[in-house]
Amino acid sequence: MNEENDRVCVGVLEAARMLSVSPRTIWSLLAAGRISALRLGRRTLIPVAQVRALAEDADDADVPSVVRPTVGRRGAVRVRPVT
Repeated sequence: MNEENDRVCVGVLEAARMLSVSPRTIWSLLAAGRISALRLGRRTLIPVAQVRALAEDADDADVPSVVRPTVGRRGAVRVRPVT
């Protein structure tokens, strides 16, 4: 069996690999509210079901394709559409 099929959650890096995007893109999706995550200690875990749903719904995305992530004073990532 494939280990990825058995996992309930994956880290940011693993989610990025599953979607063939950068970890920064995953953080931007989290900040935009497109996916949610669990915090366990210092780890940020993303449910595999959400990663798969995001991949399936990618064609129907209503989010602008060009966004500019900005970092706030406390390190929070904010995503704003580029106009």
